[in-house]
Amino acid sequence: MNRRQFMAAVSGSALSSTLSSMTPIRSAEPGPPVLDAMGEIRLTHSMDLIRQVLESGTNAVCVTLTDPKVFGEAALDAALDDLTAYDRHIAAHSDLLLKATSVADIQRARSEGKLALLYMLQNTTPIQKDLHRIDLFRRLGLRYLQLTYNYQNYVGSGCRERGVHGLTEFGHAVIERMNEIGILVDTSHANMKTMAEAIRASRQPTIISHTACQAVHDHVRNTTDANLRLLAEHGVPVAAGVPLKLPSAETLAAGIGTLPLDAVAYPAVLKPRFGAGSQCTYLIRHVSDAPGTLEQALQEGIGERALLETYVPGQPASVAVLIGENHVVPLPVCRQILSDDGRFRYLGGSVPFESPLALQAQEMAVRAAGLVPGLRGYVGVDLILDEHAPGVSVGASEARDSTPVPRSWTRTLNAPKRWSTRGCAGWSIRRPIRTPIPARLCGLKSAGAGPRFKSANPVPARPPKVHRHPFNIMRFAT
Repeated sequence: MNRRQFMAAVSGSALSSTLSSMTPIRSAEPGPPVLDAMGEIRLTHSMDLIRQVLESGTNAVCVTLTDPKVFGEAALDAALDDLTAYDRHIAAHSDLLLKATSVADIQRARSEGKLALLYMLQNTTPIQKDLHRIDLFRRLGLRYLQLTYNYQNYVGSGCRERGVHGLTEFGHAVIERMNEIGILVDTSHANMKTMAEAIRASRQPTIISHTACQAVHDHVRNTTDANLRLLAEHGVPVAAGVPLKLPSAETLAAGIGTLPLDAVAYPAVLKPRFGAGSQCTYLIRHVSDAPGTLEQALQEGIGERALLETYVPGQPASVAVLIGENHVVPLPVCRQILSDDGRFRYLGGSVPFESPLALQAQEMAVRAAGLVPGLRGYVGVDLILDEHAPGVSVGASEARDSTPVPRSWTRTLNAPKRWSTRGCAGWSIRRPIRTPIPARLCGLKSAGAGPRFKSANPVPARPPKVHRHPFNIMRFAT
C-alpha cells in the first residue's frame, strides 16, 4: 500500500465520518478523495507548489492555525489571527484553493480542480477552560482539534510531560462537546494514558494524525501497539447521530443557524432523544428540507432534545432477551414492519424471521443487553439486518422492508466494536416490562411460517410528555 492509499483508507475515512454532510458532488476522478491529515499549506507557499500538490493526486490538506507552543490568552489571539489570514489567502487564490468544512466541500474542490484546506489546531490552549470557544471555532470553520502538544494543558498530558497523567475532567467535557458539534479528535503528541482515555471517551472515531510505531522505533512521540490496536477497535467510521437541543417553534427561524444540520449525511431522520418506538420520527431527504421538518416536529411535540441521524439500509428486526441473575436467553428473531410514508409507524411483524443473520442478531442482542448493568426480565433489542453487506446493527428499526432505517449505528459483528453504557442510551434498548401487556394491544394471526401480528392500537405520532426514561419501552409482547 502506498502513502496515498494509506491516507485515503485511514485518515480520510475518519475525517469523512466527522465531516459527513449533504450529498457530495460527484467527482470525475475514481476512488475516494485523498486527504493529508498533517501536510500543512503555508501562507508563503507559491501557487506553483499548490499546483504540484494537486498534480500529486492530493485533494485536501489540513492547515494548523497558530503555533501550538503559544499559551494563555495569546494562543486564542494568535489562532484567530491565523484563521483570518487563511480566509483572506483562500479568497485571494480562489482559483486553486477552497476552504472545506464538509465532505461536500472536499468533493466540490476535487471536481473543480482546487485544493481543499481544512482548519485545525494542534493544541487546545486557545480554548483555555471555556467550552464555548469550541463552538466559536467550529462556526469559523474548524473541523479538527488536537488535544495536547507535548506537555500538560487543561485537557490532558502530552508525551513529554513527566509522570503518568491522563485525560482530565475538563478533557472529557471537551471531547463530549467536540462529538456533539462535529469536530474530529486528534490524539497526536499526547502521552499514552491520555491517548487511550481519549479514544475510549470519544463517541466518534478519533485519529492519531502524525505518529509512528513505538515497537519499531522507541521514541516519545511514537505510539504503542496497545494504543494502535485500541484506535483500530474504536476508530471504525460510522454514520453518527448528532444530538440536537431544539429551540421552540416560535424561535426556530432565529435559532436554526446554530444547529449542526450539516453534521450527518442525508437522507437522514429526526427523532426524539427519549421516546417510545418510532414516535415523532421524520424522514429528511436533504439538508434543505430540515427547517420545514423541524418546524413540523416542534408543532407535533417532539420536545427540545432530539437526534439527527443518517439512514442505515437493511431489514428491521428485533430480538427479545430473557435476563436472569446468571443467564441470558435470546428468543427467535422477529421481523418488524413499519410504514413507508416517511413517519415509520409500527404496523406489525412476524416471528420467527428466517435470515442468514439470525444467529448474529441474537448474539448482538445478548451483547447489547449485557451492557446495561442491572437489567432483569424481558428486554427487547431492535436491530438492522443487512444481507448485502453481512452484519448486524443495533438500533431502532424504524423502516419497512428494504427502506433505509433511521438509526445510525453501523457497528457490525464482523468488525471491532466499542461498547459503553453511554452508547447504549443511544440505541433503543428497552427496559424490562414488569407487568404483562394486555392481549388487546396486539392482534395475533397464525401462519404456516409462524405467528404474524399486527398493531391493533398503533403508537400515536405524538410522544407522551411524561416519558423521559433513557431506554424506550417495548411496543408489543407475544
